[in-house]
Amino acid sequence: MRIILMIIFLAGIVSGQTTGTWKMNPDKSRHNDGEPLPRSLIMRFEPHPAGEVVTVWRITPEGRSETDSFIQYYDGKDHTYLREERFDSINARKLKDGTITVMFKKGGKIVFRHAYRLMSDGQLMMIEEQVLSKTGQWLDRTLVFEKQKE
Repeated sequence: MRIILMIIFLAGIVSGQTTGTWKMNPDKSRHNDGEPLPRSLIMRFEPHPAGEVVTVWRITPEGRSETDSFIQYYDGKDHTYLREERFDSINARKLKDGTITVMFKKGGKIVFRHAYRLMSDGQLMMIEEQVLSKTGQWLDRTLVFEKQKE
């Protein structure tokens, strides 16, 4: 399972509120998916006319440094993404309560999904993930990010 690679598709909660840099706190994050958390995971969100530009810097559990940047669209439509083997499109939308949902699909079938929220203090962001395992079971992960001072 390559859950770590799919983390790169996290997007902002509400435009403007997530603008800035966020760092994962591994001590506050939890998972039961059998995969290790990255050694480091930092995301930067910047406004874009069509959504948000998301840039992700990650150090894998093996110590490899990876970077990705993309535009996250919030129009509820599938957008092709060919840099990952487990899925080929992403569909994101903002709900009225401020939650963002992102579905990752392979051949039209959902294989990974996120729901994430900005916490009331505006300094923490919680991301709840589910990934479809090879056996067809949904596995859970909750990641907590802290806003970094600019």
